[in-house]
Amino acid sequence: MTIGNRIAAARRAAGLSQEGLAERIGVSRQAVAKWEADASLPGADNLQELARALSTSCDELLTGTPPAAGGGADLLPLLKSMQALIESQEAGRRTARRRTRWAVGGVCLAALLLLGAAGGYYANTLNALRSRVEKLDSRMAGIDGAIDSQLASLRASIEHSLHQQASIVASYDWRVESSTSQQARLWLTATPKESAEGLAASFSLTPDGGEPIVAEGSPAPGGSFTATILVPLKNEYNSFRVLVQFARGETVQSEELFSEYGFVEQFMPTVHLWGEGITGSATNVEQGGRVTLHGRYSLEIQSASTDAGGWPVECAMELLEDGMVVWSEPVDVSDFAPRQTGADTAEQISGITLPGQTLPDLLLDPGKTIRLLARVTSSTGMQAEDSLLLWQAK
Repeated sequence: MTIGNRIAAARRAAGLSQEGLAERIGVSRQAVAKWEADASLPGADNLQELARALSTSCDELLTGTPPAAGGGADLLPLLKSMQALIESQEAGRRTARRRTRWAVGGVCLAALLLLGAAGGYYANTLNALRSRVEKLDSRMAGIDGAIDSQLASLRASIEHSLHQQASIVASYDWRVESSTSQQARLWLTATPKESAEGLAASFSLTPDGGEPIVAEGSPAPGGSFTATILVPLKNEYNSFRVLVQFARGETVQSEELFSEYGFVEQFMPTVHLWGEGITGSATNVEQGGRVTLHGRYSLEIQSASTDAGGWPVECAMELLEDGMVVWSEPVDVSDFAPRQTGADTAEQISGITLPGQTLPDLLLDPGKTIRLLARVTSSTGMQAEDSLLLWQAK
C-alpha cells in the first residue's frame, strides 16, 4: 500500500470527502487528489496537518506502522522513513519514465517505417508525427523537471532536519575580536543540546596547511562554553574548519561547527596589476642579445576588507629577471593614511588606481623570464602582491 492509498483510506475512515479534508488542512482539493493518486508528495508541514485531521500519525501515513508507545517525540525514524519513501518513489518514477519513452518510441518507429514504406505521398504525415513526438517528449521533460525540483526541495528539508536531530550542538557563534600583524584573536562559543554535571568542552581549529590549534572551553552562562584561539595570519591558515568536542567521563562527542575560506586574505590589502599593449623586441637572441619591453601597466590597490587589517603604508614596483630584482621604484600610498578631521575623527581612502604607467626603458636578457611585481605592505605588517609576466625565456 502506498502513502496515497493510506491517505485515502484514512480519509474515508474519518468520513471526509477530498474537499472536506482539503478545507481542514488549508490546501486545494486538487492537492489532496494528487497525494492520493501518488502524483506528488505532501511536504513536512502538510504531512503533520494530514495526521492531525485524520487522527493518525505521520509515521503511520508514511509506513503503515503505528508509532511505538511514548516514541512520538523522536522525529528521527519518521524523517528517515520520509527519506526512504522519496528515494523509492524517485526510483519507481525513473523506471516508469523509461518504459513510457521506450513504448512511445517503439510505436513511433513502427509508424514511421510503415509510412516511409508508402513513399513520398506521406511525407507531410511523417513530419507532423515527428513534431508531435518531439512536443510530447518536451512536455514529459518539463513534468519530470518540476517533480525533480519538488523532490529535491523536500529531500533537502529532510536532510537538514536529520542533521538537526543528530546534532549535539544547540547553538554556536564566533567572531574576530582583534588582530595584529602576526595573528587574529578568534572568539568561539557553543551550547550543547544536553547539559550535564561534569561536562567539558574543547575547540579545535584545523587548517588546510599548518598545525591544528586546540583550546579548552570555559563554562559560560546558559550552559554554553567559550574559548579564544589565536590564528596565525599566514597563508596556510587562510582556510580552516572549527570543531567542538564535548566530553563527560569516557563519553566523547565531536561536531564540526563551521568552515572558513579566505580568512587571512581579509586582513591583507589587495593588489591588482594589469598590462596595456605590452610587447617585447629582441635582437641577436642566438648570440645572447638583449630584449626591450614596450607598453604600459596599471595598478589598483585596496585596503583590507576589515578594519583590523590596517591600511597600505608602502608599495614598490619591481622588475625581475628569473626572480632577481633589476629595477625598483616606490609608489606613493600616503593618501591611505588616516587623517584627523572635525572632532578628532580619522578618515582614510579605501583604494587608489594608477592608470597607464610606462614600463622602464631597460635592456634585458631574453634568455630569462621577466616579470613586473607590485608589493604592498599594510600598517599591520601584512604583505600582498601581484605580478605580470612580461617575457617568457626562449
